[in-house]
Amino acid sequence: PEGVAADSLGASSAGGMMFPIAQAYVDHVALVSDAAITATQCWCWRNLRLASEPGGVAALAALLHGAYKPEAGERVGVVMCGANVELSKLDQLLK
Repeated sequence: PEGVAADSLGASSAGGMMFPIAQAYVDHVALVSDAAITATQCWCWRNLRLASEPGGVAALAALLHGAYKPEAGERVGVVMCGANVELSKLDQLLK
């Protein structure tokens, strides 16, 4: 939909291979707002000098904005990417 920050995460359906894998291994799904995602993009640039696409920071946004709260002692890893970052949009967010 128009206006969704992380449109790359909005698949209209799960593929025949992915759905059974998700059923078997995914035990938690976190909903992260567009505002949290775009704020995390800015945080990544200002603190890490990492330009990342919205979908690439969604997991970090869940951690930074409280949508996912790790249990005490839980180890969490986040993979981020920036292959599809639109630098003009990131520039507008940073202003």
